[in-house]
Amino acid sequence: MDYSNLYPHQLQMITDTRNAVRSITSGPRTVIMQGPTGVGKTVTMAAMAKTSMGMGNRVIFTVHRRELLHQSCRALDSWNIRHGIIASGYPMDDAMMHVASINTLVRRMQKIQPPDLIIVDEAHHAMAGQWAQVIRHWPGATVVGLTATPQRLDGKGLGELFQRLVIGPTTSWLIENKYLSPFRLFAPPNGIDTSSVKSAMGDFKKDQLAVVCDKNSITGNAVEHYVRHASGKRAIVFCVSIKHAEHVAEEFQKNGIEAIHITGMDDRDHRDDVMRKFAAGEIKVLCSVDLISEGFDVPAVEAIIMLRPTQSLTLYLQQIGRALRYIPGKTAIILDHAGNCNRHGMPDAARTWSLAGKQKKSTKDADDISIVTCSQCYAVFRPAPECPVCGFEQAVNPRKIQEVDGDLVEIDPKELARIRARQISGAHTFDELEVIRKARGYKPGWTEHIMKSRRQRYAERA
Repeated sequence: MDYSNLYPHQLQMITDTRNAVRSITSGPRTVIMQGPTGVGKTVTMAAMAKTSMGMGNRVIFTVHRRELLHQSCRALDSWNIRHGIIASGYPMDDAMMHVASINTLVRRMQKIQPPDLIIVDEAHHAMAGQWAQVIRHWPGATVVGLTATPQRLDGKGLGELFQRLVIGPTTSWLIENKYLSPFRLFAPPNGIDTSSVKSAMGDFKKDQLAVVCDKNSITGNAVEHYVRHASGKRAIVFCVSIKHAEHVAEEFQKNGIEAIHITGMDDRDHRDDVMRKFAAGEIKVLCSVDLISEGFDVPAVEAIIMLRPTQSLTLYLQQIGRALRYIPGKTAIILDHAGNCNRHGMPDAARTWSLAGKQKKSTKDADDISIVTCSQCYAVFRPAPECPVCGFEQAVNPRKIQEVDGDLVEIDPKELARIRARQISGAHTFDELEVIRKARGYKPGWTEHIMKSRRQRYAERA
């Protein structure tokens, strides 16, 4: 590959990764390369693979879905990089590079010549048994993991398998320099009430979540807001369950909008056909659960409709990233009916990544990603005494909203990085803090933690 085809930030990521590998003097040479969705991790993978192959090394690029397998192969073909495929239905060959389905790779490890370089796509999955098994099976190989979010879906770190973390450019920098598209984000005054939904493995339980989400009175009218803000645009709707996706697709169809739902259980040929029609614009709205949260590369996607609340920052950013692929003149539309931005902040917010994973925040900075909704005009912004849109003076105490049915309001990206500590400081009782906890999806115990911290401060002052 001609490195002149790479952008400067991609070259820098490769250089930083190479230096990180060289800095490891003992133990496995395992490095994570982090870069936001759309930064060009696939092209950097191809560049690293071709360079390594030119030195006589064997390379394996691992993926975890059929769509990602074929997408990676098409990309390598376009760059004239010869490669084989390790997947069900494909024979073994002696190619210097293989794109491998993780499921098949695990079964064939004993028959494959040891690789010198293993590149792991969507490496936040690497702590799962199969990836760990592959990495540990070839301890002499250099391992480079690629991911936009270097932590597991439950927020835990990847430090057990990876020794170094290379940080790529930020989303805000990529937008400012026209490598990603700008966006407009709309959300309800409050998110879906998930206080009755329990958590497991770092996210809401899907069966319980489906009960509270598959209702127009809770999620808002997705069709109406699509027509209002994104009419005619190719949109992806993220749902909670297959039935939920079916119901949403039916609502779009009833309103004359080409829509279809797709799941991982669909026939492969059917899924491929749906993806082709969506890419061609024959289907306008694609409703799914988790199938297209990762690796789905259709730059023309201009809208995301979020109908699934999630506690996972990784899932939130993966889903929003589907709409940020750059096209000149494009502004992505994000319709966050689920209110996930209240939990995780803006897509381009500054974030600190670590191999240790999501760090427990102190009371002081626990709210650094929160937002405020104007009680007068419903604009959304960073905490401030007055609304930057209508100038209405904001009440300190939060008000409890029973339902979130109704209009979505636009969130101003420039007004959403500071903390909502003002709301917390204005909540003087346990019950008032509980309202905030439930609205933002905090875990049980958060309120008592805040009250305990206050009691300690009062005691110190006394």
